[in-house]
Amino acid sequence: MRHKFHLLMLVIVVILTGGCTFSVESPDREETPLYEGPSLTLGVIGEPPEVREHQVNFIPLALNEMENEGARLGERFDAVLVMKEYLSEAAESRYAGVYQNADIPFFFIESKKSYMPFVLEDLSYDAAPDAVGGMYATGYYHNFGDSRVWGFNPDKINERNIKDTYSRMFTTISLLEAELGHEPGKTINPAMYSRTYYSPTINSLDEYKVWIEGDVVLTAQIATATGEQAHQADTVFSSIRVDSKLVNTEIVPDQKPLGLHSFASSASGKLAVHVRDHEGSRLFLLDLISGEQILLNELNVAAGAPSHEKIDSYNWSPDGTKLAIAYGEIGSSHMAVYDTETQILSDISDQNFIWIPYVVWHKDGQGLDFISKQDDALNSAVLYRYRETDQSLRTVVGHLTEQEQQAFAKFTPFRLE
Repeated sequence: MRHKFHLLMLVIVVILTGGCTFSVESPDREETPLYEGPSLTLGVIGEPPEVREHQVNFIPLALNEMENEGARLGERFDAVLVMKEYLSEAAESRYAGVYQNADIPFFFIESKKSYMPFVLEDLSYDAAPDAVGGMYATGYYHNFGDSRVWGFNPDKINERNIKDTYSRMFTTISLLEAELGHEPGKTINPAMYSRTYYSPTINSLDEYKVWIEGDVVLTAQIATATGEQAHQADTVFSSIRVDSKLVNTEIVPDQKPLGLHSFASSASGKLAVHVRDHEGSRLFLLDLISGEQILLNELNVAAGAPSHEKIDSYNWSPDGTKLAIAYGEIGSSHMAVYDTETQILSDISDQNFIWIPYVVWHKDGQGLDFISKQDDALNSAVLYRYRETDQSLRTVVGHLTEQEQQAFAKFTPFRLE
């Protein structure tokens, strides 16, 4: 019990000092305004409360249903309410990931324990200490690094004040949705993603092609294709020169690439260069401080690992210490994360995803989303979500439209060809 109490206090200190917004409202007015904003659809675990607003719809939601839907809850609801009689069960460890990853707010009604036992897997509702002062309702929202907590605490518990509490709760939900751009029925929320990429400046000369992005300049020397490559293209890149503030070097691959898919620098001073081959593609990693180069297709070949034929897509984590890559052979693709410090490539799943055109990082750097296309003819595109905190991989959307897929392009390195 003492250990769990200390853990609770530690987490509270961390949250209050690290980006978690907490607010408490406790009015006791004779005249209380109704919520007059847009209609809301709320999932409710337990008996729906009596409220004054007619534009708020309550949909019954079972705990096992909430667990199964997970990140997809946002497709149906603006928020979820957990009523008093289900608080203890709702604090079981298997639901903690739902509260962390669903990207909608949860409100715990008449919880004497605040929100902590719901989001901490090793803290049960009964073992958690009572919150100082207590709240009639506690709200919790987590959006990939941005945590918010609300407390609603009327001075007197009576029918008027309780209904007023719900009116203020509805206003909070509506304001949050307006801020985040959340729309029920749409799980894809661009606000959760890490970085937007833009087109570099491009100059074409007779013998060279130049790309400029920030202080990084890539210059590819154009040569006439010979031998086997002459059947694949008229020209190739005989070398790619990289110039930056600290590094002036060349990438001279054994097999001359036919083109340049993209390049992207990281926050930690590294550059990824994605080149096109006849069928596959290669990804070079260049340290813009030391000049060290790595060909990720051949990582660990010396230790017996195979050389991989293609890299479908890649993306830098927000801090630049990790690179998400989709690698494999023609007709096969695996999702992995490369740690630039340990130089270890770790698969996040042993599943074969066929082709992964987009991978995007969450803002907190603790997870990513990626699109897998199983069949081009049927345009079967699935959105997956991976979180490092619990090493979970979930299907978020079973079928993405072409328009939804294209929305991911601006969060991935700009495609040059």
